[in-house]
Amino acid sequence: TTLELPGLLLTKQAVVQLTQSLKHHRALQTLSLKDSRLGDAAFNELLTPLKSLSSLTALQIAGCGLTDRSGLAIAGLIKTHQVRRDSETWVGSLRTQGRPDSACPRPDSPTGLVFVDLSDNYLGDESMKALACALHEDPWIKGLDLSRNCIQAKGAMFIHRMLCNNESICYCNLSDNTGTTVVHADT
Repeated sequence: TTLELPGLLLTKQAVVQLTQSLKHHRALQTLSLKDSRLGDAAFNELLTPLKSLSSLTALQIAGCGLTDRSGLAIAGLIKTHQVRRDSETWVGSLRTQGRPDSACPRPDSPTGLVFVDLSDNYLGDESMKALACALHEDPWIKGLDLSRNCIQAKGAMFIHRMLCNNESICYCNLSDNTGTTVVHADT
C-alpha cells in the first residue's frame, strides 16, 4: 500500500487525522509527504505511528522544511526500525535453531525501512552526526537521499565515515549541499 500526499500543505488538524490513521494502518509500505512543508513540530506528531509501522519500507519526507530539530528524531526512527528487525531476527533464530533452512528474516528481506528520502530540507551537520550514528551498523537501510540540505564538510565527513563502515547502503546522495565537496556517493 502506498500513500502519497505530494505538495499537500498539511494543517495541524490534518496531521492529527493522519497520525490517527497511521496508527491503524498496518500494511502501508510507502509514505510520501514530499513538498508538504510539514515542519519540525508536525513531523514530531507523526513519529510514534511511523516508529510502529513495521510494513513501512520507503519514507519520503523531502521538501518538508525539516531542520536539525528533526534530525535526532529521524535518526531515532531509523534506529527503532533497526532494533525491531534485529530483535525479530534474533527471536526467529531461536525458533529455528538447529534447522538448516532457517525461516528467520535476513537483511535482504527487510520488514521495515529500506529507503529514506530527506532531500530538500534544512538538515545540517548535527543531523548528519545523529544519522551516521544510527546507521553505523544498520544492515537494513539500502538508500538515503540527503541532497539539497545544509550539510557542510563536517556533516559530509560523518556520512563518509559511516559509509566506510556500513556496506549495506547501496545509494547515498549528498549532491547540492551548501559547503560540501562530496557531490554524490554510490557504494
